[in-house]
Amino acid sequence: RAVNREVGTEGPKIVGVDVSREGDDETVIACRKGMKTTDLITWGHQDTIFSASRVKNFCEKSKVDILRVDSIGVGGPVVDDLRAWGVTAEQINVGLPAIDKEHFLNIRAEGYQHLADLFTNDEISIPEDEDLKAQLCDIRYEYNDKGIKKIESKKDSKSRGSKSPDKADALMMAFLPGYNQAQSQPVDNN
Repeated sequence: RAVNREVGTEGPKIVGVDVSREGDDETVIACRKGMKTTDLITWGHQDTIFSASRVKNFCEKSKVDILRVDSIGVGGPVVDDLRAWGVTAEQINVGLPAIDKEHFLNIRAEGYQHLADLFTNDEISIPEDEDLKAQLCDIRYEYNDKGIKKIESKKDSKSRGSKSPDKADALMMAFLPGYNQAQSQPVDNN
């Protein structure tokens, strides 16, 4: 239902980037304007300088307002390169604690719940992309012994034969609410 849905396009242009360097994983740029996903760009097997340069060029060409890059692993050097070139980039560490610590283990779990809510409420539009749809449908969660929701680890996901959800992760970061610029510290509005 969310594929090419008519939704509002007001608001800033926000990009989420999931960075990869090797194996079957891809680096992904997910761009949104308002609630519409406008671009989903992927590439694989490139070094961090190449990826940072491609992200920088996309942001300049597309006049991006907010850039969020997954800073775990090889994403950190991409953020460093972008900042060295004068690009403002939020480094998002999805493993950090969630804003709502009573219900979610980390930013990743909270971000995916927010994304799921957008789909459930028919508030988001995505492009026709079979890989993205498959990745979104393959995200699994569980609850820890304290009843706090967490997303299945990428290691566990791969052990059951799934690919890394690179497109889904980039999309989740593009739609991630409640985080201030230049860092992945939650903004507590309570």
